Amino acid sequence: RRTAINREVIVAVCNSAVKAQLSKWVDANQRAGIKNMLIISIDNKLPGWLDEKGVAYWLQADAALGSHKISAQKFKYVRAFLSIGCSVLMSDIDVVYLQNPFLFLHKDSDVEGTTDGWDDESAYGWMEQLDDPSLGAFGRFRPAMRITAWNSGLWYARATHASLRLMSILAYRMEHEPNTWDQAAFGEEVTRPARDDHMAAGLAKRALSYWCFANSKTVFRRMKVEPELAHHRPVVVHANYHQPKEPRMRAVYKRWHLDEQDALNEWCRDAPVY
Repeated sequence: RRTAINREVIVAVCNSAVKAQLSKWVDANQRAGIKNMLIISIDNKLPGWLDEKGVAYWLQADAALGSHKISAQKFKYVRAFLSIGCSVLMSDIDVVYLQNPFLFLHKDSDVEGTTDGWDDESAYGWMEQLDDPSLGAFGRFRPAMRITAWNSGLWYARATHASLRLMSILAYRMEHEPNTWDQAAFGEEVTRPARDDHMAAGLAKRALSYWCFANSKTVFRRMKVEPELAHHRPVVVHANYHQPKEPRMRAVYKRWHLDEQDALNEWCRDAPVY
């Protein structure tokens, strides 16, 4: 009750192996004015450190190891929050919050997701033609739609029946499909329709603005170089396109939290990866 301001909370699933990165995540959150954050600790070592930092946590000891296996646990925990009427902004910790994200959510849908897209078409979908010449001039072309995946590392679920169904479907899949990546399952369930004996959650969904809830490709390929965006401040930047992540996150932190105007300029168009 103390943490979930307006019955909303930002949640990350972590163990003690990521304390250094988690410390930076907490610091950025506090600078962004986020007070309603909670860590789901999946080992017994992390809570003591969180107590020292004054960060709320929920201890749920789990033997999962590795980023993908740990990330796969998130859906069952979010389901627990939704079931008591608490909405959740689910977040990985390879993100840098620059403003309070709860002030920029629309809250008109069951799920609001962040896209891996970098322009309107890649973020929100585009039409193309499927071509089968064997069907002749009349039947060869059929319209199709493509869209980049939503990222399972950053999304908001309102406490609704549809969101609860989505979490139940995903938690079941993670338990019974040990080789399925949580990113792939999340993308399938928020996008694909019910079919055959596979039921869908029946979501109303919204794609969040890629300029505000930005991925690192959008920031370093576009926002860094387009003059009209020189004074734009994203809400959050997700370092999902680049390895190693830490230098990009540090640059984002310096650019907007410390107001170092040239912090992103280490990477230019002549670099092998920018």
